[in-house]
Amino acid sequence: MNKSSYYKWLDRQGTLNRHEQNRLNLIALIRKFHEEHPSFGYRDIAERIRETQGWMISALYVHKRCKFLGIRSQAKHYFWKKHGDENLHYKNIVNGNWNAQRSLEIVTSDMTVLRHRGVNYECTYILDTFNNSIIASAISRRKGDVLPYYDCLEQLKKIIEKEESTEPIIFYSDQGSVYSTQSFAEAHRNYDIICSMSRAGTPTDNPIIEFLNG
Repeated sequence: MNKSSYYKWLDRQGTLNRHEQNRLNLIALIRKFHEEHPSFGYRDIAERIRETQGWMISALYVHKRCKFLGIRSQAKHYFWKKHGDENLHYKNIVNGNWNAQRSLEIVTSDMTVLRHRGVNYECTYILDTFNNSIIASAISRRKGDVLPYYDCLEQLKKIIEKEESTEPIIFYSDQGSVYSTQSFAEAHRNYDIICSMSRAGTPTDNPIIEFLNG
């Protein structure tokens, strides 16, 4: 090593180069997004960094940093259900009989993803099967947002109150993580709403709403 290189190296002691500084900045961002969204995996974190910082960074590189930091997605894990299994608490009352004789006799709900100008939106809505009209809807840009489900339910409750309906309403859905929760059932406990669910992994049980999604 020549003398000038040695003194340059000596002057740099304790000073981070740009690669080391970028690595520290990246680690800080990964920790920040993981704390804000514990359910995010390394792909979601990498996408958020690209959107907010404009960095050209691969998901694999973020994955390596996550392993180094011991960061893992804290997403909920659900038990696998065999195709055709019914929900233990909510049976398939409709069972293919969609011949509603009045408004608000059988309503069905689902969530579908709509993509507009490069952005994914999760659209949740409730359909009255008597005339196939959408009577409640809500939309969100946040992946996995549960608020649209409850927003649609609140809209349905207001319709019931406005029409002063006293007849029972069958609320038909799939065995989604929100529809199956106790909190969702508690949200309409004071209304004559009977939950009914399709069989696991059987979208043909709800052809009306699946056709509309398509």
